[in-house]
Amino acid sequence: MNYLTMLIHRMLHILRLICFILCLSSSLTAFAQEKSILDQYIEEGFSQNLILQQKNVSLEKAMAGLQEAKALFLPKADFSAGYLTGQGGRFIDIPVGDLLNPVYSTLNALLQLNVFPQIENAQQNFFPDNQGDIRVRTSMALYNSDIIHNKNIQTQQQTLKAIEIETYKRELAMQIKHAYYQYLMALENLSIYQEASKLVQQNVRVNESLLENGKGLPARVLRAQTELEQIKTQISNATLQVRNAQAYFNFLLNKPLDAPILKGTFDAETEVNGVLQFTAELDTKSREEFRMIATGKSIYEIRYKMLKQLYTPKVSAFADVGAQAERFKFNNKALYYLVGVQVDMPIFNRPQKYKIQQTQLDIQLTDLQYKQTQQQLELALEVAQNELRTSIENYRQSVKQLEMAATYFRLLDRGYQEGINTLIEYIDARNQLTNALTFVNINTYKVLQSAAAVERQSASYPINQ
Repeated sequence: MNYLTMLIHRMLHILRLICFILCLSSSLTAFAQEKSILDQYIEEGFSQNLILQQKNVSLEKAMAGLQEAKALFLPKADFSAGYLTGQGGRFIDIPVGDLLNPVYSTLNALLQLNVFPQIENAQQNFFPDNQGDIRVRTSMALYNSDIIHNKNIQTQQQTLKAIEIETYKRELAMQIKHAYYQYLMALENLSIYQEASKLVQQNVRVNESLLENGKGLPARVLRAQTELEQIKTQISNATLQVRNAQAYFNFLLNKPLDAPILKGTFDAETEVNGVLQFTAELDTKSREEFRMIATGKSIYEIRYKMLKQLYTPKVSAFADVGAQAERFKFNNKALYYLVGVQVDMPIFNRPQKYKIQQTQLDIQLTDLQYKQTQQQLELALEVAQNELRTSIENYRQSVKQLEMAATYFRLLDRGYQEGINTLIEYIDARNQLTNALTFVNINTYKVLQSAAAVERQSASYPINQ
């Protein structure tokens, strides 16, 4: 009778659900109300999921690249020190002797003194001899279009990484919902089989008692025991499904695979009711994929501008402050400064033309990709909505089957107790009822899973709440 009481309670619960589902329009409900425990798990997944953490690192890397691009506008200072020495190589002759010796000879003759000696010609090598050079160079780009465009590209790259994170968050939210629903569905199936096991065990005890009192048959006892073993197998399989669903759910949240999963105030009836309360026309305009393609196109457009400005002069300036001396004899005279401005501009670069052409084709490809993505996402949304409609129809059919199976079981149970119906008929009625309960349970969560899929395809889950 406990099983029948549980059945009646479940029937009332299901009838309330069917009243809600009959009111469902052709469009999916957007999830506007908060789902406490499930939302908490989704937020936990956003912070703990390993793939999402990797994408966050990629975003931080893109941000660092943007800061690097901005830093190129600032001056930079470099310190350098060097030592050079050598012999041989190129040299020049300095005829100081040929120039001065006649003059010195004339002066000595006029003075009648040997005051001015004769000197020899000199040679000067180009290689430095024990020369040290220490300097600090400060340089800065005064105008460089490549730096400007590079900063803009890095900005778009950062935006692209941020959109990728949003895209994966939506996918992760759907996966967490599916895994959570799968776990609850498996848990409920296990409960159904356990309740059925109690009924089968009671049937075994009744037949054994009848056999002991000489009113039963051994065949009935064996048939009841066989049925008990079958239900034990179903319980074992259901337990395995619960463990697998639990492990996958915790995997998504980067938690120990056997970590307990809380149900909290989650209720399938409330969830379905929430789906039904906020009907709206859905579309794919909010999908992040469109923003990703638009951002990619913007990157190509910036690159196109940068390539077109190849022949724009690039102006930079530098200033050196340092000291040069031989044999490291630095003093005030060794100090120096050097300033300069440099202009660079290519004159001929034929490959540039083809780079520009390739970038133009990349821009055209992004336009085609946008149209193709739009068609694909609209198709995916339509398929998801059709699957939701089918899951609801299956749910309605399973409820009808349950109503008939419950009525059939009550009649057969009464007839079996009165000796009118056979054990085989009773077992068949019990199996039909158990299967009907299982089908209703599965289809209930299929509705929620299908709703989560439509929510994903329409990008309606508030990931930035």
